Amino acid sequence: MCYGVQWDAALNFIDSYYESGTATGYIKDSTNMGNYSESIATAGRDTAYQQKHIYDMAGNVWEWTMENHHADGRVIRGGSYYNIGSAIPASVRRYDSPDGSYDHFGFRITLFL
Repeated sequence: MCYGVQWDAALNFIDSYYESGTATGYIKDSTNMGNYSESIATAGRDTAYQQKHIYDMAGNVWEWTMENHHADGRVIRGGSYYNIGSAIPASVRRYDSPDGSYDHFGFRITLFL
């Protein structure tokens, strides 16, 4: 799983305005940048949802990160298929307890070179 800082670095790579906090899509409204269709989709199925060969940063499933929220919580990022991209853009940080199982939670593996 990736760390929160890696999630932010990927969004900054995709959107050069991300780090400055300028209100662009991944910060303000990622509706047209991911799957918010109220049903889960195969990851990478739609090339419209990829930027710079990074797929599905917005919508589809919340993604666990290695970032702790507090003693019993982990940070999740990206929103999910049942959210709305204008309310829950890809930059949002939420948290949940990692001991549950949900169809709208997943994770992104990190490649170390």
